[in-house]
Amino acid sequence: MTLEREVRARDGVRLVLDERGRGDPPLLLIHGNSCDAAFLTPQSEYFSPRHRVIVPDLRGHGRSDKPEGPFDFKTLVGDLALICKELDLRGLVAVGHSLGGALAVRLAAFRPDLVAGVVALDSRLLPPPDLDLWLPGLRDRLRAESSPLAARAFFDSMFTPEADPGVREWVLSRVEETPRRVLLALIELYADPGYEQALRDLRCPLLCVSADHPRVDSRALRRLVPGVVQAQVACGGHFLTLEVPEQVNVMIERFLRIKLAVS
Repeated sequence: MTLEREVRARDGVRLVLDERGRGDPPLLLIHGNSCDAAFLTPQSEYFSPRHRVIVPDLRGHGRSDKPEGPFDFKTLVGDLALICKELDLRGLVAVGHSLGGALAVRLAAFRPDLVAGVVALDSRLLPPPDLDLWLPGLRDRLRAESSPLAARAFFDSMFTPEADPGVREWVLSRVEETPRRVLLALIELYADPGYEQALRDLRCPLLCVSADHPRVDSRALRRLVPGVVQAQVACGGHFLTLEVPEQVNVMIERFLRIKLAVS
């Protein structure tokens, strides 16, 4: 059974989340930019028979309130920490897809007392080296075009040619529901200066799972987190939680068993 709950952020924003299952360690599943809790349904369903699973809609997304802002890392991580406090979550494993992976790392770095492990699913854990070349153009396109086609094209480019058409269309129609200002604000987080320091501050096991075309430099990541476990799915694009959940789920499960001694 899934229980829908609400938590009020410190600035009054209403955060809606799903809770299901029982068992330790609890799993906090964190979606990415312009997504919502439904993007992690295959993981929630798979792990809830053995774990307590919490899946929030981040501020600006899904059922949660959609304020004008702020949408910086400090605010988003603060929301997650507050959810952990309100639900009495400790020793959790933070599993994040895309932006959610970067949030999971920062939550673990900021509140090591709460997080026992981090799983990042096709996440930009480091800014790309050519950020200055493509971010201004992307920003301008998304700001200039009032039609949702610019945002749709942005997310459509993240699929491989082999992607299931049904999954592709579901994702593209779903991301269009997120306000453009939220998408733009979160894209600005690519340029945040704190990525490397957050990884250096990480004190728990990290699993980084990439799609067909990895979004992070594996050697640079290993320099910052020598013990990182890196993996890659086969024939899966950016939305790997939906495209190849059977691969993603068993990787997370093995990581829990080997690195966190979860039976």
